[in-house]
Amino acid sequence: MTGLAVGTVVITNKAVFQITNQSLTVNGSWTNRATFLANTNSTVVFSGANAATVTGNNTFYNLTCTSAVKTVVFETGKTNTVLGQLTLSGVTLKSTVDGQYTYLTLSTNGGSQQIGAVTVQDNNAGGGQLLLAGPRSANNGHNVNWKFPVSGTTFFFR
Repeated sequence: MTGLAVGTVVITNKAVFQITNQSLTVNGSWTNRATFLANTNSTVVFSGANAATVTGNNTFYNLTCTSAVKTVVFETGKTNTVLGQLTLSGVTLKSTVDGQYTYLTLSTNGGSQQIGAVTVQDNNAGGGQLLLAGPRSANNGHNVNWKFPVSGTTFFFR
C-alpha cells in the first residue's frame, strides 16, 4: 500500500474522490459535500495535534486516529461508517453541536476495532457494533452503543 499526506480534504461540486489500496494521511479537516469512495484496503489517517472537523456523510474502509491529544469533531446529524478497521487512541471524539448526536458506525459485517484511551461525547454508534473504549477512556456523556471500562476493568477481544 502506498500513501499520500495532505493538509485538508475538500470534496465538492459533484466530485467523486475514490481511494483503493491507498493510505491517505490528513493533517487538517475533512469536508465532503459530494462523493467519497473508500474501497477495500484503503485507510484514512487523521494525524497531527490540530483539531480536525469531519463534515458530510462518509464511508471509510479503515479509519485511524492515534495522535495524542487530537480532537476530531464530526458534523452533527451525519453518519461516518467504517467497513474495515477502526483504530483510535489518545483522541477526543465529539459533535459539532453539544448535546446533539453525530453517528459513528462500525460495520457488523467484517468490521474490527482497536480502541485505546479515548474521550467521547455526543456519539451514537447504534447503527453498528458496540464500540469498546480502552483503559483510561472517558465517557463525557450522551453516547449510545459505547462501552467504557470501569476503573480496573480489562476487555478481552476475540
